[in-house]
Amino acid sequence: MTIKSIETITIIGAGTMGHGIAQVAAQAGYQVFLYDLQQSYVDRGCAAIAANLDAGIARGKVTGKQKADTLARIRGVTDLGEAVVPADLVIEAIPEDLALKGALYKDLSRLAREACILASNTSSLSRSEEHTSELQ
Repeated sequence: MTIKSIETITIIGAGTMGHGIAQVAAQAGYQVFLYDLQQSYVDRGCAAIAANLDAGIARGKVTGKQKADTLARIRGVTDLGEAVVPADLVIEAIPEDLALKGALYKDLSRLAREACILASNTSSLSRSEEHTSELQ
C-alpha cells in the first residue's frame, strides 16, 4: 500500500523537539496532531509554539495571519488513538529511552493505518541491528 500524499502529521511528544516539529509542519500547511500523555504537556507545547510565532512576528518573519493559520492546523490531544489513526506520518519525539520507544512502537503498529509512515526523532540511541529487535 502506498501513500499518495501526506496531509496529516502526528507528533508524539510535545516537549522541545516535538513542539518544534509540530510548528514547522503546521507552518508548512499540514494538519498536525500534537500528542502527549498529559494535557498540561500538550498545553505547554502549544503555548511554546504560540510564543515562537509571536517572536517571529516581532522579527517581521511571520504575520498575524500566518500565526493564526498555523495554530488552527494544530490539534493537541492526549488520546493516542485519536492522534495516530488519521495520520499519514507519525514522528515520535519522546525521551531517549529504548524500552519506552519500543513500547510506543508496539502501540503505533497496532493503531496506525497500514500506509502510515512511522519515524523517529532519535538522535542518541543506536539504530544498529543489535537494538532493532528491542523496537519490535
